[in-house]
Amino acid sequence: MYRSLFIALLLAFPAVATAQSNTASPAAVTVDSAGWLAIGGVSIIQLRDKSVCNSLSDRSSRIMSRMVNALEKIHKKGRFHDINVAVLPPRPGEPSGEPWIAVEGELVMKVTFEDAAANDQKPDKLAAAYAEQFRKALRRIYTP
Repeated sequence: MYRSLFIALLLAFPAVATAQSNTASPAAVTVDSAGWLAIGGVSIIQLRDKSVCNSLSDRSSRIMSRMVNALEKIHKKGRFHDINVAVLPPRPGEPSGEPWIAVEGELVMKVTFEDAAANDQKPDKLAAAYAEQFRKALRRIYTP
């Protein structure tokens, strides 16, 4: 009984990942129950598909972990006004047409055909839009 209550409480709160750094503390990376990925409270994108992961929660956790790594790179370099966000082609062995979004060279998320279908767009166009949303959010967070 207590175990199921504990699990219910865990599921009731959004997942949160925060990077640790010696220079400054990067913003928290969160995903709420509706799938909205946010950095430092700034919503970026809504995840609608689990992609190749077991669940949307699993995919969210992977993206949050990668984003924390990217934020740590930003803080180590101290480059808050010149953050690199790029759309990269699929890695060898991955389906063609499913680009990656990279922040400071860290592959943060893959934009899949399922993501594109859920948003009624082509993967490359959706990846470009997502990359721009990441750029704007990071600019908003790190610009005084």
